[in-house]
Amino acid sequence: ANIPNISAATVNGALQITLVDVEAGEQFIKLEVAPGTGTAFSDLGLKPWVYAQTIVPPFTQAYAHFGTSINISDDALTLSVGAPDATAFLSTTFDNSTTDFDSGSTNVVDPMPESGVAYTYDFLNSASPSATNPGKFVYGQQIYDMSITSLDKFGSSVSYVDGILLVGAPNDDLGDSSG
Repeated sequence: ANIPNISAATVNGALQITLVDVEAGEQFIKLEVAPGTGTAFSDLGLKPWVYAQTIVPPFTQAYAHFGTSINISDDALTLSVGAPDATAFLSTTFDNSTTDFDSGSTNVVDPMPESGVAYTYDFLNSASPSATNPGKFVYGQQIYDMSITSLDKFGSSVSYVDGILLVGAPNDDLGDSSG
C-alpha cells in the first residue's frame, strides 16, 4: 500500500512498519489493531500485549517526575520507581517514641521538599489470571534516606537485583560539604 511517511519491509520473516519522519508523523498516527480471529498476528510476526494497569504515585505531587527511573526485580515481583523531585515524607518521632497518638494509628511526618523518593510496588497475582483479569502491582512503600536534604534528587536511578535495592541521589553531598 502507498501510505505517506510509512515504509514497510520484511525483517527476519516478520513485517516491520516504520515511521519515516517521526516529527511529521505525529498527526498521522492512525494504525489501530482491533481484536479478531484468525492467524493474522502470528502470520505477521506480531505478539499482542494487553493493557494491565497504570502505575501511579501514592501521593500526587506536581513536578515530582514520577517514573524518571524504573526497574523491575529479577523475579518480576517488585517494581521500583524513582521520583527525584518529589517531597519525601520522613517519619517523625517525639520524646524517643514513648508517646503514641490515637493508639499508634496516627503517624506524624516531616516533609523534605524536593528531596526525591523511590517507591516500591509489589506484584499480586490474580486468583484466576487471564488477559482480562491480570495480576496487579500494589503500592508497597516509600523509600528514602534519613539524611536526605532538599534537592538531593534521591530516586534519579533505581536498581533492584538479588533482593538489594540501590537508589541514586546524584546531588547528595554525603555530609562532607558546607553551605
